[in-house]
Amino acid sequence: YEAFGGRERIYGRLGLHDEQEADLERLKQLSGNDSKRLADIGVREALRLLRVGEFYRALESAERAETAAMDAGEELLNGEALRLRGEAYERPIACLVGPHCVSSGEGFAMMMKALPSSA
Repeated sequence: YEAFGGRERIYGRLGLHDEQEADLERLKQLSGNDSKRLADIGVREALRLLRVGEFYRALESAERAETAAMDAGEELLNGEALRLRGEAYERPIACLVGPHCVSSGEGFAMMMKALPSSA
């Protein structure tokens, strides 16, 4: 568990989010439904989701982490989960006109893909 946890943090710092997500899935498999580990995974997942602009999903992960941390009696993890919840609420959100409502990060990525190539 610790080896995958260390590698997951490195992937996050390097911006290798697909690899980071794969390690988070491995960590979930290794957690054994241990509340402390589930809280740790929820915090890690919320941080990754904030970095990639998926604010609503980050909020959900932080809330799951908070619940698991309280179940485990882990005050530090609970505090980190609360901090991440607050950070998700502080992020700018924009609704685009059209069939979907997306976060500003997702919307920016969609708009950049829609721009014509300068080739």
